[in-house]
Formats: sequence, structure tokens, C-alpha cells
Amino acid sequence: MDFSHLSEPNIRQQKTGLTPAQYDLYSHLGDHVSAIATHHKLSITHIKRFGDGRISATLDVTTSERRFVLKISAKDDLIAETFFLKKARTHGIPVPTVYLSDTTRTVIPFEYLFLEYINGVNANDAPLPLQLKAAQEFGRQLARLHTRPSGGFGVIDAHDHFSANNWCTLLISSLRRTWQQTDPKATTFTQVDQMAIEELLRACEDMCNNFRPRLLHGDAGGDNVLVLADHGGAFKGIAIIDPGTWIGGDPMQDLAFSQMSWHYQGFSEGVMQGYTKEQRLASEERERLEILRIFNQYWGAMISEQRGWERWRDEMLADARASLAVYKKNNRL
Repeated sequence: MDFSHLSEPNIRQQKTGLTPAQYDLYSHLGDHVSAIATHHKLSITHIKRFGDGRISATLDVTTSERRFVLKISAKDDLIAETFFLKKARTHGIPVPTVYLSDTTRTVIPFEYLFLEYINGVNANDAPLPLQLKAAQEFGRQLARLHTRPSGGFGVIDAHDHFSANNWCTLLISSLRRTWQQTDPKATTFTQVDQMAIEELLRACEDMCNNFRPRLLHGDAGGDNVLVLADHGGAFKGIAIIDPGTWIGGDPMQDLAFSQMSWHYQGFSEGVMQGYTKEQRLASEERERLEILRIFNQYWGAMISEQRGWERWRDEMLADARASLAVYKKNNRL
């Protein structure tokens, strides 16, 4: 089968701002798929891309034997995804089965996965009644996931070593890195914003680190939830896909991320309902949740600035500043 239709030879002229690895992946995607098919002796009868994501090329593949998802990443993140999916599945969390994980870069210069194909609809595109049920079930499954220890903080490598020993240090370094990647000419943000959130995190460092690191999803949004329905359209359940790179840390991070403004209407409320129905939050968890909610709103505002999402940037930044002022006043920081 010819895979040349998958490549985008003119992507450098058509899409600015990508990394060299992303340009290489998408300009030669057909060649990379061909190399994988040859190496694994796959008789592919049909193949198409899912969506237009640029960090990973995700493809719907049908062979003479099965249908599966091929994911090729332009980022060093599939070790973390493999670790998360295998751990989560072991504990009964509804995630795709990993059929194969190749992070050696010997077949092609990228990591890739073969994943179970799940016949579901992205929660962002599901009918409204199913969206709320999906959010509630996602919250319930996150609460179950968070009972499992991760063994460390942040990103995991091929030797099962995590990238950080301290949760607050990880948060501060992430905030600084995102700040440095934000356009310095942008007048929306001030140095006061960066200093304020770092001051908050340092003041709360003992509380931020007073927990055992748990398994995290790391990107707990509605676009990473598949909704499963029966032939009549009734809700059957969900499948959780596409974890982030931070798969170990404070479980309140997943919950805080789910409360950000850019999720579909009703998602944040549904996740919180499902989570707290499964697991009541202790007072110290609620306080950590508020700190992390402020952190995520600041982070989300900067990411929105980088991506040109002015509405989300302004909304998140205003919320972060107001929430931080209230928190500091109430806690005399």
C-alpha cells in the first residue's frame, strides 16, 4: 500500500512555529509509516489520521488481522504514556490496551505505539446529555486512579526514574519555563504575576509536599475522554486516552486542571461531582486544590497567549489574579 498521501511535504511553508522534529515527522509521515509496516510485516488495508494534532501523529489503522491505533510522537513522551496506560489498566481504569511500545528509535527516528482501537466519540463532540455523564464518570475514575502510588514526581524515563524529587520545585520550574516561552513583548503579563505565584508556592511548600505521589493522568481535559454509547445512543461508559507527561505527583493537580475555563460547559462541575462522590476531599486536599487551581489558571493563561487564544488568556489571567489576592488575604501571606 502507498502511504505518500499521509505526508505533508510543504508543511514548513504552510505551518509556522513547529519544532524540527515535528516538521520531520509530518513532512515524511508516509515514509515513517511504511518503515513501521515493513518492519512489523503489517498488511495494511486502510489508514487515516485522527484529527490534526501536531505533537503526535495518531492514525486509525486496519490490517488483515485487526484494527488498531498507531501513535507516532515528535516528543519524548511515549515512555510516560506506556507506563501510565499499563499501570492504569492493571488497576481497572478504562484505558486502551498497549499492543506494542517502541521507544528505541531504531525503526524510525521517533517513538511509536500500537494501541487498542476503541469505538467512541470524543467527549467534546458528544451530545450534551452524554457530556455530563462522561464528566462525572471521568471524575469517578480519576478518584480511583489517584489511590495508586506512582513512585515519584513528574516525568518518568526508560529506567523508571522520575524527573523531580520535590513537587513545588517541579511546579515552579514549569511556571518559569512557560513564562520564558511566552512572548516577552506581550503586555498582558507582568513580572508581578510570576513573582506572586512563585511566592505562593514557596509559602505553601510544606503543605504542597505533604503527600505521597500518586498516579496522575496529567492532561485531565474533556478532549482526552472517549464516550461510549450503545446502538440506541444510551451512555455505556468512557475510555481515558492521551495522558500528559506528568504522570506522578499530587492528585489534586488532575482535579485542578479539570477546573480550567477552556473545557466544555459542565465538564468541570461534572468531574468534581464524580470525584467527590467516589472520594471525599480532606481539608488539606481542598487547600492544595485551590493553590493548584490558581497555578493552572496562570499556566493556562500563558499557554493561551502562546497559541493566540485571547479570550481564554484574559479570562484565566483575571481569575488567577483575583483568586490569588483572596487566597493571600485569607491566609495572611
